[in-house]
Amino acid sequence: MDSFEQKVDEIHRVLSGDPAERLALALVKALSALTGDRTSFLSYRSLSNLIKSSTDSPELLRSVAVLSSPRLNVLKPMFVYIAADGEEIVLSARDWTAAKREGFLVDPHSGEKITDFDKLVFPYFQSTTEFQKLAGSKK
Repeated sequence: MDSFEQKVDEIHRVLSGDPAERLALALVKALSALTGDRTSFLSYRSLSNLIKSSTDSPELLRSVAVLSSPRLNVLKPMFVYIAADGEEIVLSARDWTAAKREGFLVDPHSGEKITDFDKLVFPYFQSTTEFQKLAGSKK
């Protein structure tokens, strides 16, 4: 998409009439105001705080899913694995998908297959470079 306004129009089109539409629009507005480090390591809680929504709201989950879709490309889903030694290791969505498909995650330090990795991997989001450029040109 070529402009910030086109992103907003696409949100209206995709979520028309859905309660998640309001939250997605609020998130886009709030995210466009963020700069620098504040555009990464965004948890569901930090996203909900940006728009004063409940973290367990189905509408928040739907709006984040839509904003993370390739069509809108506003948020990039990422994951962090907490290794046995406490180190935080960033996983891409592709790494996460592979682990889910294979049923295990390989600890990069020990080489051990971790089968209960769901308890050790946490999702977060970062604003995409494309969106930040569009948001910057809007200002």
